[in-house]
Amino acid sequence: MLRQLLRLLASVVCGFYTIACGAVYGQIAGSYLNAPQGNLVMYSYSGVRSNTGGVESLPIPLTETRLQTQSLIYSRIMDIGGRTGGLGVVLPFQDLLSYNTQSNVVTAREAGFGDPSVTFEMNLFGAPALQREEVKDWTPGDYCGLHFLFGLPLGQYDPNSAVNLGANRFTFRPLLNYSITRDEGKTWLDFYTSVAFYSANEESLGSNVLKQYPLTDIELHYSRMVYDRLWAGVGVVGLFGGRVEVNDLETTSTQHIGRLAITAGTPMFKGSTAIFGYNNTFARSVGAADANSFILQLIYLF
Repeated sequence: MLRQLLRLLASVVCGFYTIACGAVYGQIAGSYLNAPQGNLVMYSYSGVRSNTGGVESLPIPLTETRLQTQSLIYSRIMDIGGRTGGLGVVLPFQDLLSYNTQSNVVTAREAGFGDPSVTFEMNLFGAPALQREEVKDWTPGDYCGLHFLFGLPLGQYDPNSAVNLGANRFTFRPLLNYSITRDEGKTWLDFYTSVAFYSANEESLGSNVLKQYPLTDIELHYSRMVYDRLWAGVGVVGLFGGRVEVNDLETTSTQHIGRLAITAGTPMFKGSTAIFGYNNTFARSVGAADANSFILQLIYLF
């Protein structure tokens, strides 16, 4: 049962955490375990409360936003040179409510599509490409992989508003994961590091040019089977960088953010897994983004 549970967790579900418009940057444990070749479909939900206007890495003074994102994610898991790889797409639908924290007046209420993303993943070692019938004879071990996300500026965007579902800019985010697995998968330690790069938004509040410097994400998660079909994990997330300039004038200084992440997961019916997560900011520099998030993933492999 333990091995079956691990193999139900997808190796290519990173797109949920990196949607360019507003989804959580903090990962959860076990995001990059191996899966057999085939199709992966995931429904994901995130509820985020932050001091931004919908784009999580762009804080706005005197603003609090409650953003709910429902995403449909599809990935094709395939053999790339004998290693597990994947190509996927993320389609988010979002509901946003923002208000001024000083006057307590609602400043925006929107619902619509956020920025879609395309993802590509490839294992470097430790996760061989497996057919479904080969999974039962495979023992999990240490593994490492590369993951790439391309965020497309196709979401709903109003250039006259500071609060939007779409970011009106391209995003490119490479991520490296390295995971140490022990006791045939009973415990594992996950290390993730990534850098998000952004193109300029040349329609920020009219015709202003908004630029953001790269944002680095470093994470460490520990996970363990706690009871039969249930596993749980805890981790720390550090975000560094992301300075913002409008018309070459600094509006947000370099950000330093610390977050705590907790995770739990369990298989449901055959071929499916449910994963729950919570992400909380416990430390940040002055003016940096402050986001707390609840995460739900429902994954089905076929």
